[in-house]
Amino acid sequence: MNPFVICPHCFSLPRHRILATYLNEYISELKNKRILIFAAEASVKSWFDNQKIAYTTADLFDKKAEYNIDIMDTGFEDNSFDFIICNHVLEHVKDYKRALKELHRIISPGQHIIISFPIDFKNETLYEDDSIHTRWGRIRAFGQYDHVRLFGKNSKELLKEAGFEVEEIRGEDFDSEIRPIVGPADYDANVLFLLSK
Repeated sequence: MNPFVICPHCFSLPRHRILATYLNEYISELKNKRILIFAAEASVKSWFDNQKIAYTTADLFDKKAEYNIDIMDTGFEDNSFDFIICNHVLEHVKDYKRALKELHRIISPGQHIIISFPIDFKNETLYEDDSIHTRWGRIRAFGQYDHVRLFGKNSKELLKEAGFEVEEIRGEDFDSEIRPIVGPADYDANVLFLLSK
């Protein structure tokens, strides 16, 4: 990871700043939504807290999360949420297609999910290999020891295949004052996907 893209004050990464900049346009709407954040990162929670927007957190491992659940099988009822954030989770889970199916089930019709994950634009397609189990093997193959896949150029199509309408939120599309703080980065793709059901 490139240390020069980390904010020294809030420790946010490019994906967090892109997200916050995008959400700044929808603060009043978000205050009326049922919001779920998977693997909630400190800078993301801080933004929501500062805006006084209520949200629910979910994480398989973090005991401080309100729900300790698996994204592949949450146990929530259909259409439970109006807005979901899922930053850098799908590269960790056993079955990303099952996770996307579950997200599609629990988001309400017409509502949105913002999702991101590491993308290697040198790869045309997603790369995964179940035979790679060692720490260093996964670092070499997927960029991090706890990743089990690396997404490629076809990421948008994979999300569409899961039944979503997909738009891209790109860091470089924001005003010039924003661009210097969204990249470049070695790890972040500086792309978030806005999914709608």
